[in-house]
Amino acid sequence: MREFKTFARMPSPTMYGLIISSILVPASISSLFAEKLADSPSRAREIAIGSLIVATSAALEASFTQIAMFIAGRMIQGVGQGLYIGKLVVYICEISPPKHRGAVSTGLQLFITLGLVAGFFTCYGTGNIQSSLLWRLPFALLAVCAVGFSATTDEEAAEAWESLHVPTADREEIVEQLEPLVARTTAATGPDVSATSSTAIRTIGLHERNNRNESRMPAVLSSEARPRLLLAVFLMGMQQLSGIDEVLYATFLASGVFAIVIVAVTIPATLCADRWGQRLSTILGGIGMAATMFVKGALYAAEIQRQRTRASATSIAHGSNWLMNFLVALVTPTLLDKSSNGAYLLFVGCTFLTAVVCWLFMPEARGRSLDEIDEAF
Repeated sequence: MREFKTFARMPSPTMYGLIISSILVPASISSLFAEKLADSPSRAREIAIGSLIVATSAALEASFTQIAMFIAGRMIQGVGQGLYIGKLVVYICEISPPKHRGAVSTGLQLFITLGLVAGFFTCYGTGNIQSSLLWRLPFALLAVCAVGFSATTDEEAAEAWESLHVPTADREEIVEQLEPLVARTTAATGPDVSATSSTAIRTIGLHERNNRNESRMPAVLSSEARPRLLLAVFLMGMQQLSGIDEVLYATFLASGVFAIVIVAVTIPATLCADRWGQRLSTILGGIGMAATMFVKGALYAAEIQRQRTRASATSIAHGSNWLMNFLVALVTPTLLDKSSNGAYLLFVGCTFLTAVVCWLFMPEARGRSLDEIDEAF
């Protein structure tokens, strides 16, 4: 917006690019360190805390009088987003039944794309305001929405998180009490209904074995978890090298149109998530540079991790996503200035490379419980 640039006294496009990308480095750092808080006090509460931080930063951005104040707000917002976005994916993944996990988890991406569209039309609707309210109002609305999201976040922890905090002496007794109940539920309603309960029971046993085999090396860097971590980091980082952000950051009109296209593609991807499967969706998304790769990356990165290291690995993977996002936002304007087609050729090559890696190393997760995905590795 010209009015915003005039008010902020931004001297060059480089400064504008730095302001845009200033949210991304703090998000990457906080995402990497968020794994220390991943299991305490709970995933849901951490999501609420991150949302409150975003609300505070949005209020700061809406009321800024100097550009340094606005940049500080952007950086604080990055910290909040890094804290809760990765945990939101993990939380949804853990509480969803295997049969519907793809659709439920992909629904998160659907609402993200709807947020892009809502943001575009909000800014478009304030375009005729003849004051600084033109660009302050969207930030104020963001603060209100973030507070509302934090207030409505469920404080109940995910089943898998709860199983990690059961006292060791009580685990065997809990397993003995739950197994007959699950057997009766399976006989009465079928295996799908009781799949989540069975997963929770097996998780207790897995946690016990992990405690016995734990070494000094952090669990997320162990030889057993490392291949999944690397695959998750690769998927999340290469999302940004598909060229999505270049389009979103290009022009106001292009970002709005592209956001609508993403929503249009995300709807069938959400409805058919459990029919197509994560592997096929990701490969097709890479080949066609479609939104399905953006949809499935975050979900699959969380699904493939071991229960004990899921939060840590997902935080690291989202950290790579934020960091690559920063590099794309920082480098793309210069790359386009030096070569009109070089950036697009780079994005195409990275996207096809992602499709090849997924074809070779990505097992299918459709319809499997988290423990079954664990066994597939």
